[in-house]
Order: sequence, then structure tokens, then C-alpha cells
Amino acid sequence: MIKCSRCCLHRSMRMVNLLVNLFGVAMIVYSLWLLKRWKEGVRDMVSGSVIPTPWFIYACLGEGIVVCLSMLSGHMVANCITSFNLFIYVASLCSILCLQTLAFIVIFYRMDWKDKISKYIDVQDEKFGHFLCFNLTVSRFLLIMIIAAQTNAVIVAFILWATGPEPRSHCRRLDLPEFRQSFLVLPDSSSSGSSSN
Repeated sequence: MIKCSRCCLHRSMRMVNLLVNLFGVAMIVYSLWLLKRWKEGVRDMVSGSVIPTPWFIYACLGEGIVVCLSMLSGHMVANCITSFNLFIYVASLCSILCLQTLAFIVIFYRMDWKDKISKYIDVQDEKFGHFLCFNLTVSRFLLIMIIAAQTNAVIVAFILWATGPEPRSHCRRLDLPEFRQSFLVLPDSSSSGSSSN
């Protein structure tokens, strides 16, 4: 039973890493699309005012890149699990997660983006301002989801590290038949009967 639970933990670590990696790719695509819309909106603005740098878009892009790289390393760790690899993976992922959370709090909650956007956008460009405020909320929600999923990956890796990895040779199917004869030759029923005795 313990061996089966370890196999389940190995598989769940791979699945969690894959899922979080897909979240990271989606975040990169969303950030690039949002950056493109930002540049188009700034170019089409009626007022010639200078808008501040969109740090929340760059934070989403950086978060997506860091998530993809850290979860790819998680896939590598899941393929060659040792106690040392798991410890390094858990320690590095915890430190990356702390830095991501700190950057998320500073960029999304310490800076009042709605005030900055409303200060630089006139009434004629109000549609662009509403678009940015909506996507600011969406970015916050997506980053919270990614941080929660990464925390789940850390928990699974920590549980696997705490239980202690062991060689997974018991997880492989050993009951596969060995093919020692050609498929073109019909098996002899008398030889199979005599070999079973």
C-alpha cells in the first residue's frame, strides 16, 4: 500500500507540474496580448500625456516565465527523484514562491493602478481606462490562482520528500509477455501443454 501511494505521489507531482505549467503558458500569452493592447491604446489616445510603465503587465509576463521554468524543473525532478533533488526543488520553489508573492503584493496592492490610470486618461479615452481596470482585476485573479497552484506543487513535493523516495521499479508492470517467436508462426498447442507441466 505504501509503495502504491508513492507511485500515486509521483504521478500527482507530474500532473500538478503539468497543470501549473499550462497556467504559466496561458499567463504568458495573456500578458503578451495585454501588452499589445496597451501599446495600441496608448498610440490611439487623444491626449498626448505620458502614461506610466505598465508594471502589472510586466509582472504577469515575468510570473508566467518563472512559473514555466520552475515547473519544468519540477518535471525533471519527478523523473529522477532522490532525496537531495527533492530538497533542492522544495527549497528553491519556496524561495521563488516567496519572491513572487512579494512582487505580487508590491505591484498589485501597494500601487494604486486605478488612480494612476484615471489620472493619465481623459474622458475621451475612458473606454481604454475601463479596459485596463478590468484587465487589472483579471490579472490579480490569475496571479492568485497561479500562486495557489504553485503552493499545491510545493506541498506535493514536500510530502514526497517527507515520505522518502524509493526506487520505483515496483510501479512498472512486470507481467508483460515476452515475445520470443515470430508472429507468422502459429504456436504449437502440444509444446505449450508440455511446458506448463
